[in-house]
Amino acid sequence: MDKWREFVEKVSVLQLVLTFLFMGVSFTLLIVYLLFTSLWLLPALYLTWMAADWDTPERGGRRSEWMRSWPVWRHFKNYFPVKLVKTAELSPNKNYILGSHPHGIMCMGAISCFSTTYGGFSQAFPGMRVTLAILAGLFRLPIFRDYLMSAGMCPVSKPSLEYLLSRNGKGNAVVIVTGGAAESLSSAPGVNTVVMRQRKGFVRLALEYGADLVPVYSFGENELFQQVVFSEGSMTRGLQIAFKKIMGFAPCLFMGQSWGLLPYKTPVTTVVGSPIAVPRMAYPSEETVDHYHSLYMEALTKLFHDHKLHHQPSTAGDAGRVQTKPDPLVTFPPHKVHLRHLWAGGEKEAEVKRTNRCWKAVPWRGNHVFQQLQTHYGKRGWQGTWSPGVSLSSRHRSSVPRRTHTCSLRGIRTRHKNDAEGTWMVQHRQ
Repeated sequence: MDKWREFVEKVSVLQLVLTFLFMGVSFTLLIVYLLFTSLWLLPALYLTWMAADWDTPERGGRRSEWMRSWPVWRHFKNYFPVKLVKTAELSPNKNYILGSHPHGIMCMGAISCFSTTYGGFSQAFPGMRVTLAILAGLFRLPIFRDYLMSAGMCPVSKPSLEYLLSRNGKGNAVVIVTGGAAESLSSAPGVNTVVMRQRKGFVRLALEYGADLVPVYSFGENELFQQVVFSEGSMTRGLQIAFKKIMGFAPCLFMGQSWGLLPYKTPVTTVVGSPIAVPRMAYPSEETVDHYHSLYMEALTKLFHDHKLHHQPSTAGDAGRVQTKPDPLVTFPPHKVHLRHLWAGGEKEAEVKRTNRCWKAVPWRGNHVFQQLQTHYGKRGWQGTWSPGVSLSSRHRSSVPRRTHTCSLRGIRTRHKNDAEGTWMVQHRQ
């Protein structure tokens, strides 16, 4: 019975992954194909109706409580499992904008909590009507648009959000994944990165319509998939960003378990924070927008630190302090391993970030370092094989012989092998 339940849960999750990846494109190609067959009348009638119904997604959509209550969503929730945590009351006499973080690869936590009746939002906040705002371009795809609207989703466009906040009565909770595609490119196990500093449009919208701001954080969202994260400035990262600007979403190279597309079975806890009171003003100044944006960032940071010890999956490590970087990222760093190479010409350092399967080294300071440490947990601590290659310049690269390390989790005692070229030391960094 347990194996059967586990199988049903896996299929329930896989159907959502396949739906979001292929449903829109598949039905678009099918309709184009049918137009050139004897069944051309069927797609012609649908396209005519779609043209007449074109603005419906931006006018509140067309949700179906029947679809939102499908049993498949209960199995979907229980697979991880997904849990919603309430920290404060939301009044049904007001409207709210909920900023959901992080994006992850597919926003599994947000979909379960805000687009199905099994997520627990309606039970936690009676009288509230929640709507998840997603990429507007998805509502231009035939059939898929109707599927999304039935789940209670709407385009994350200004006309759509303005309608929900001004012409749909009170008690609306509009969920916006503010990091968007840019945040998905930074999604990786053990890393909590939020793209926020330049995202101020939702704050301006809240001021224009007097909607209170509510930070939401889904712990465990970034643990669901492995992703190949390309370094900033690389050609591949540039192609991803260019694709994102054209299409609105970023092509992520991700991998799950079992069938590759199935996310890892890691608990996802979506914590809904306390609302930030926002006054209504028709034309908010930049100073006012910056002020409430700062309040929101502080509330999000506090929400994360208040709940990280209880809800952050153990595979992600402890997120210590908030790092402030010159780029538009607010980073909650996990446990780190610090790698130092004592080279003849000086010290070369790299930061090593932990994932579910391996340690990955990324450039940190000095020359770029390209390497990967495959690890497993042994009785003496973290053990693994290190296969580094050091780029001394853009024209010359030299490979370094394979070395084996055994590192104490306490971070001080380290055993290593030396050779004529230098010494690699790995130490755990709290």
